[in-house]
Amino acid sequence: MRPTQRAHSPTDAALASSAPRWTVRSAHLAALVVLPAGLWRIALVLGFPAGYTAEGFAGFETPGAKVWMLFLSAATELPALLTIGLVRPWGEVLPRPSARRA
Repeated sequence: MRPTQRAHSPTDAALASSAPRWTVRSAHLAALVVLPAGLWRIALVLGFPAGYTAEGFAGFETPGAKVWMLFLSAATELPALLTIGLVRPWGEVLPRPSARRA
């Protein structure tokens, strides 16, 4: 192989093949569906009652409840965003440190 030639890697094949349009839309929709619940939880953490009465909101003012709501928001948003990786080339490529271990 000449120095100017480049070996074809799996990422080149992934870039060449694109996912069907309906799967791309479904992956984006999956990421967007959980967004309102996450924004609602973040509003509660920031002190906005978001539909609760003063008595009902009292339970959300503890530090433990705020940490739990932030954790739930992250625990639902991150996997939902990773669904986009199922239809994008970066979802098929191992990160460099993982590739060395494999």
